[in-house]
Amino acid sequence: MKMRLLVPLLALVLGSASAYGSGSYKGKGRRPPNGLEATLYNLGKKVFTKKAELPESSAELATKQMEELEALSAALPVKAQRRSNLVALAGRLSAEQLDALTYYVSVRYKVEVDK
Repeated sequence: MKMRLLVPLLALVLGSASAYGSGSYKGKGRRPPNGLEATLYNLGKKVFTKKAELPESSAELATKQMEELEALSAALPVKAQRRSNLVALAGRLSAEQLDALTYYVSVRYKVEVDK
């Protein structure tokens, strides 16, 4: 009699435990912002991945941008720092491109950068 109750109870417990799964589903990845920020994000992404066309380096701009790009690079995770050389962009970015790069890094890597 006890065995008749034990088998269905055991099957119910074991069956419900497997319904939770292994936990390997990570969900959706990051999504870029919509609207006006999307253009800023996309421009920053192009600059970060070096797909944007940049003019030759200017010594005057390089001194102004070097400090900000060093701070931006230091805020990145170690893996992203190895892949990118943001300091090499000093003197080649317009003000809009520098703002877009800062915005992209802050959204993509979830870091805060002081200006």
